[in-house]
Amino acid sequence: MTVSGYVDYWRAFIASGYPATMPCLYLKDWHFVREFPHYVAYETPAYFSSDWLNEFWDSLPDKKDDYRFVYMGPKGSWTPFHADVFRSYSWSANICGRKKWILVPPGQEECLRDCNGNLAYDLDSPDLNDNKLFPNHPELIQKFEVIQEAGQLIFVPSGWHHQVWNLEDTISLNHNWVNGFNIDIMWNMLQATLIEVQHEIEDVSDMEGWEQQCQVVLQAYSGIDYFNFANLLTAIARHRLKRLKTLCRLARCCGCDSYMPNDVSCTGDHAPQPVLPTSSTCERGEERECDCWHAGEPSPDSCEQCQGPTSKEVDHEGHDREEVQVQGHEQKAAQLRGRKWEEEKHLGHDREEVQCGIHEGPDRAGCNKCSNKLQHPNAKSPTLSPHHLLFDLGRTYQHLKLLLASADFQLVAPSSEDIAQSPEECLLDMTVTLNQFYCSDCFKKL
Repeated sequence: MTVSGYVDYWRAFIASGYPATMPCLYLKDWHFVREFPHYVAYETPAYFSSDWLNEFWDSLPDKKDDYRFVYMGPKGSWTPFHADVFRSYSWSANICGRKKWILVPPGQEECLRDCNGNLAYDLDSPDLNDNKLFPNHPELIQKFEVIQEAGQLIFVPSGWHHQVWNLEDTISLNHNWVNGFNIDIMWNMLQATLIEVQHEIEDVSDMEGWEQQCQVVLQAYSGIDYFNFANLLTAIARHRLKRLKTLCRLARCCGCDSYMPNDVSCTGDHAPQPVLPTSSTCERGEERECDCWHAGEPSPDSCEQCQGPTSKEVDHEGHDREEVQVQGHEQKAAQLRGRKWEEEKHLGHDREEVQCGIHEGPDRAGCNKCSNKLQHPNAKSPTLSPHHLLFDLGRTYQHLKLLLASADFQLVAPSSEDIAQSPEECLLDMTVTLNQFYCSDCFKKL
């Protein structure tokens, strides 16, 4: 059924008075953002902006996937009892209509399994009161009911099972994501699911390539396998490494040697290497009054370097952060004290989010004018503090080490064609960078 066909059905269903004789259909998991990338449907709330999952998939122009959805359905439509994909976080915003949520904390869902170990499908089912069928149901002690009104947003923590009913005709935005705070939950889920898969097909374990086949089933069942999990971690690590190196380069651009990390706390015996400024001022801060790392009080109206007005549309030549820009300058010819930027930019391109809105190539796979590989228009790394960048880097480092130590990963170690970057290479790059910020004692704890 097409979306227009569904809308026609919905109108007929409403006009008929929501009859029980007609099916109550629910349109779920519509990848609206992916299908209409240039239509800015919404901006992710700042508190949820560190989104490894969609950042990873958006960086792969040849793979069409994301975890941003539109749900729409008539009064009486509902979703069964479940936990979200990858045990991810999720948020859901009602554009219109009302919903009823039943949420169960992690562990309490075990009380909602039947005598065969199957999870309850519908929490409204009278079968739950049958103690022979659901012997552990009386032990359920925590369950939360929430009524969500139009214009309200609800956050669902990782691993919380829930069921949702539309109390009125409802349209909502639904967004799943993982980051450094719940990547361990995703990793644990992935390992547990692989064990289940191995158990299910252990009767053919003597077949050639059985371990690889388990990964195929894992991908089909859960939506990701060990290969793509490694790709996700290495992609996020590369993004954070690149951003940290950019910040360090910008911090040093005025020649001040007194920079120390301001957002990194170290409990070791010696301080980290001097790479970031301790404050917004330095001995040369008076010379530049734009929002550079080394600047003094920033001027909101102009940049003293070029006497040009500040703007957020066009990058200034080199000496400022990406957030500070001056109209009229193009990065392609930009130089900083006689030195060109390591990464050139022309109109339509960003240093980190390569995206050409003017020179589009075939199928948006590349730019014919500049030969740059294009990313999805939504491919934007979140604006994170140096401390958060380091936190993300530490978490990807930890989980790449766990992945490399996994016997299941070693048995199916991917070739260079299967994976974006070798986890070993990524770990080496992270080791060099993290050693600049942490003393040896702190780094060993990662």
